[in-house]
Amino acid sequence: MKEIIILAGGKGSRIQHILPNLPKCLAPVNGKAFLQYQINYLLQSGIEHFIFSLGYLSEQVIGYLNSQFPSLNKTLIVEDQALGTGGAIAKAIQAAKSSHVFITNGDTYFPADLELMERLFHQKHADLILATTEIENPDRFGSLDFDDEGRIRHFHEKKPISKAYINAGFYLISKQAFLNCKLKAVFSFETEILEKKINDWKIYAAPMEKLFIDIGVPEDFSRSQTLLVDRN
Repeated sequence: MKEIIILAGGKGSRIQHILPNLPKCLAPVNGKAFLQYQINYLLQSGIEHFIFSLGYLSEQVIGYLNSQFPSLNKTLIVEDQALGTGGAIAKAIQAAKSSHVFITNGDTYFPADLELMERLFHQKHADLILATTEIENPDRFGSLDFDDEGRIRHFHEKKPISKAYINAGFYLISKQAFLNCKLKAVFSFETEILEKKINDWKIYAAPMEKLFIDIGVPEDFSRSQTLLVDRN
């Protein structure tokens, strides 16, 4: 079964002045909730079970999902407190039935090639596959390097650079490898897993040329109105 965790519990402080009292994933894009674009693409890609990690204004997201996607095979996990990306995944992954599960952010649109990621996961006997795409001026994202075999060797801090591969925030992870870490209740997935496990885990890149939108910042939220106009 193809399953995905969608992290949709953040406050979205950088765009709160644009979207007061509205969770980021429900941001209006051409008259539709941003989350609708994500769900439709993921359904078309074969996702069979959606696990939503919710927090800030969770009741709005739950109401939206029950109204717009009543028949969706979904599990709703609500955080009592902010757990960080890692803590949110740790809580949500308990609901996954498969040995490996996809993860994405509720405020990014990146139509990843799930078949490619699964193929690499099995071919490389990986612990984690990270979708990456090359963009210009990746200053606010940081960048990464991977070797000829695709194994990720370095993550770089955010710095001015003309073009680089970035972490697209879309993963395929081994459930058991993650649970074996036994980390604190509140932690950052990016710091404690991606950065600290880079030598211990088999973490591979899945490069792909895809549209990448992060609506967590006003500029991209504005761009999304044009870039997503032809998407379902």
